[in-house]
Amino acid sequence: MTQLTHNPAYEVIADRLDAIGQKYRAHTIVRGALLWIAFAGLASFLAAAAAHLVGPSRANYLVLGAWTAWMLLSFIAWFLRPLMLRPRPVEVARMVESRIDGLHNGLTNSVLLAAADDLQDNPWLPAIYQEILSEVEGKPLDSAIRLSELRRVALRLGCLWLLMAVLLGIPAVRSALGHGWWQMFSPTAFVPREGGVQILDIQPKDITLVAGQPMEITVLARDSGGGTPAGTLLFGDGAMPAAQMPSSPADGGAIRYAYRLSGVDRSMRYRVEIGDTQSPWFHVKVVREVKLRELHVAIAPPSYTRQPTTRMSFVGGQPASAVSAPEGSKVELAAAVDVPAGGALLEINEKSPVQMRRSMDGLRFDGGFTLLDNASAVVLLTEGAGQVIARLPDPPLAIACVKDTPPAIEMRWPTADVSVPPTSELKVRAVLKDDHGLGGARVLLATEADHPLAPVAGLQYAEGTTAAEMETVLAIKPELRRHGVTLRVQIEAMDNRDLRGVVGASPGDGGVQTTTSAIYEIRFRDERQIAAEKKEQADRLRQLLQEMLRKQQGLHATTLAWKPADKSAMAGIESGQQELRQMMQLTAETFAFGQDDKLIQKTLLVLAASPAREAVELAAAIQTEPVAAEQVKSWRELQSRQRRIIDTLERMLAYLAATPDPTTRPTTREGGDLADDQAEKFKKLNEALKEFIKEEQRILDATAHLAKKPVDNFDDKDKKLLEDLVMAQEKMDAFIQEKVSDFSKLAEQDMANASLLKELMEVYSEVTMAKDALKAKAVEIAVPLEESGLELAKEISSNLEKWLMDTPDRQKWTMEEPIGKTDTPMAELPAELEDMVGELMEQQEDLFEEMEDAASAWADSLDKGAGWDAMDGPIANMTAKGVTGNQLPNDMEIGGRSGEGRSGKSSGEMVEETASGKGGRNTPTRLDPTPFQQGEVKDTGTDPTGGATGGGKTSGQGGAGLEGPVPPKLQKEMERLTQKQAEIRNAAERLELKHQVGRYDGFSLLESIALMRRVESDLKANRYVNALRRRDVMLDRMDTSRLLLAGRIHTQQDTSPGMNDKLEDQINDAMKGRLPAAWSEALKEYYRKLAAE
Repeated sequence: MTQLTHNPAYEVIADRLDAIGQKYRAHTIVRGALLWIAFAGLASFLAAAAAHLVGPSRANYLVLGAWTAWMLLSFIAWFLRPLMLRPRPVEVARMVESRIDGLHNGLTNSVLLAAADDLQDNPWLPAIYQEILSEVEGKPLDSAIRLSELRRVALRLGCLWLLMAVLLGIPAVRSALGHGWWQMFSPTAFVPREGGVQILDIQPKDITLVAGQPMEITVLARDSGGGTPAGTLLFGDGAMPAAQMPSSPADGGAIRYAYRLSGVDRSMRYRVEIGDTQSPWFHVKVVREVKLRELHVAIAPPSYTRQPTTRMSFVGGQPASAVSAPEGSKVELAAAVDVPAGGALLEINEKSPVQMRRSMDGLRFDGGFTLLDNASAVVLLTEGAGQVIARLPDPPLAIACVKDTPPAIEMRWPTADVSVPPTSELKVRAVLKDDHGLGGARVLLATEADHPLAPVAGLQYAEGTTAAEMETVLAIKPELRRHGVTLRVQIEAMDNRDLRGVVGASPGDGGVQTTTSAIYEIRFRDERQIAAEKKEQADRLRQLLQEMLRKQQGLHATTLAWKPADKSAMAGIESGQQELRQMMQLTAETFAFGQDDKLIQKTLLVLAASPAREAVELAAAIQTEPVAAEQVKSWRELQSRQRRIIDTLERMLAYLAATPDPTTRPTTREGGDLADDQAEKFKKLNEALKEFIKEEQRILDATAHLAKKPVDNFDDKDKKLLEDLVMAQEKMDAFIQEKVSDFSKLAEQDMANASLLKELMEVYSEVTMAKDALKAKAVEIAVPLEESGLELAKEISSNLEKWLMDTPDRQKWTMEEPIGKTDTPMAELPAELEDMVGELMEQQEDLFEEMEDAASAWADSLDKGAGWDAMDGPIANMTAKGVTGNQLPNDMEIGGRSGEGRSGKSSGEMVEETASGKGGRNTPTRLDPTPFQQGEVKDTGTDPTGGATGGGKTSGQGGAGLEGPVPPKLQKEMERLTQKQAEIRNAAERLELKHQVGRYDGFSLLESIALMRRVESDLKANRYVNALRRRDVMLDRMDTSRLLLAGRIHTQQDTSPGMNDKLEDQINDAMKGRLPAAWSEALKEYYRKLAAE
């Protein structure tokens, strides 16, 4: 084509034809889509109807093929071809010329001329193109493509769709077409038909059963016509004949059909027909019963616990005891069954199960999980599409999750908010514990109330440390050590837990656990300022109590003057009592009570809750009471409550006004600024005390022989001495009392020490006791049978307070024996015993027969009848309510149950688990048939052992114990040792016979053999002390014999270097020379003391 092809006139013609061609192409695509959609619906309608009429048959393959071919070819012809191919220009030109009048063939000729290569050089072509362009310029070429044509096509096709929609609106047609549609795609398969009955639910659908299990089939349906159509149950493959299903009404207008099969022994399929509606086929798979043969459990605790992996196997799937594991453990389960299964799921705590690994052709399944909480594990055996056929084990395996408890902090100091002097050392102490191991600890400190706690010390513990004692001395700056500064301290303890990354743990969870103690305040308080603050606080509290007292006294006076007709006065009393009660409550709740004033706070709360409240209620009741007698009664009760309040307030004021100990009063000057006269008094007191000690020692020496003699046996000389001693003792009494009084008058003495005052008071108390004891005489208390009685308590319900005796034992109890035998109850003893011990007021050698009680057969179970004072007596008690006391036991037999106490003649039961040795009397061995008892006493005492009675509890095994019979277990051990000793002796005799040594060394061997025989005899006769003593002698003889036979002698040589003669002479000369003048007297005194020693 030459340049003429690009003639401007032809290019305009070509552009207009191209635009019309694109519009024509779009018109053709839209028309084809409308036609395909309409006729595709019609084809599907006809194909579904055909398939419905044909039913399950191979003919449906022809229907499906024809429908598929029509759909594909029509889609290509009507839609795909115009979409893929553009119309040619000559076709567009002819289409336009055919639809636009007056164009003749100009457009077609222009396209053909432009396509002819042999005419491109013709000079007439530009004129021809220009003529054709001028011809078409006035023509509406775009009107060749009209949208009205698409509207006509859409209207006609819409009528077709409307007809099909009307047909689909008919339920029977719609149901038939739906069935046919699915039947067309499953040509030979059974497709259930849906009629006028709607099947809502069918149970159990597809199922796997254990052979022999029953099955109940239930159908829930609804009939659109409101009737009750018949229900038929059909079985496939002729497994069972068809059966009619009974119907019954259900909720919501539905109908319930049910049919029960008593036992299913083989696999089968079934479906139901309700009226003209069919269900699909459901399959029932029958398998054998599955049993769990073994269940293997492997528990791998977290590595930080340092615990080994635990493996367990349970036959039948149930453990004999509870299974537990630490939190975060990896638990692996392996279940072995007797029947192969298709699969298994591991279900934990009824949550979503996880797949288990199948092995051994379905006879073994393995799975695992991470233990984060108490777990209930069960293996779900499945078949087919996941139908569960068994849950093993039954009941599920329970695994307890042992949580890693946070570390525990046991504070040793401080244990509460404390106040200390500014110069005190602050040592924070605590005991830290953790179940798996401590990781570290920190001490946090804040020096200001609004400052955060900051670490000041830290510790790291070695792996495996489960308990540690932490001690840290706080380094406090000197400027902070002043009165009023408050420090806050806290301890943090961390364990070694590491569960990070464990499956199921959220981010940030599972790491180290931290325990913090309470925040304790350490206040620096100056003692003098503390005393001043306490005094100021006590004054404020005293003012409040005095105000309450004055108010209550005024109300009480008004109450006394009240007349029954004066209701306004009683209203004022009620208002006043209410104000007083509110004042009590406000004071108890808001006043800063000290530790010493807590009793007042509690008392105010009790007053407000009881007497004060009752006073308000009584005043209100008097105003509303119409009966005069009842008014008077309430008026008197009101006065009683007011007097009780007044009395309690006065007691509280008296409690506050009590004079404190003189040594705790604040002083106004430094301790070194004592007045000269007071310092002199202290010096004189010290000298007087020394004289007092000497005089007391003289009195004690003088009374030493009198204490061993009964007062009744005193002669005139003894009585004269006793009178002199009593007078001397009374003088000492007066001296101590005077010094204590004088000492208490020094209110401003900062050098005074409370412990010095207490020591003086103790000495005074002992002196008074000694004076009374010297005057005491021996008393015999005879108790006839008629005055004796028994409590026989079956349980211990009370515990009376006891106190120690202030005199030595000078009483002899003699009781008449009971006539018959009494069945004494053995009450249940408390978990802990209480004891009271005092220093002995006499020694064993001080006693004499006149004070010894007579043994008796009386035995009782004492509870409320137990005495207050710790004294002796002849009645055996079974409730262990006695105390050790401060008197020496009498030399008489006593039984019953008791704690350790002091040693003496006794044959009862010791119920205390420990013994420390509290002193007492040396007792001989007395044998009786008492059996040995269960239990062992932890004996830590160092007192010499006394005699035994036989039986009782053991107290460990040692070289020496109580004389007498031994427990059976120890007896067998002694027999074994005796046999062993005999074997050693036989070996020595064989040695002696073999060598026949006749010298002295041989004699030592013979002597050793003789000692061995004696040791055997001692062991058989329970003479263990003798056996131990002879053992040492025997070993010495054997060692001597060995030494003589071997000819060896042990020597010791002094290897220290010697001195030369010159140095030795110089040392000797120094002893003869003059001593240094400065040290002469000191050295002489030193040598004189050496000579005296």
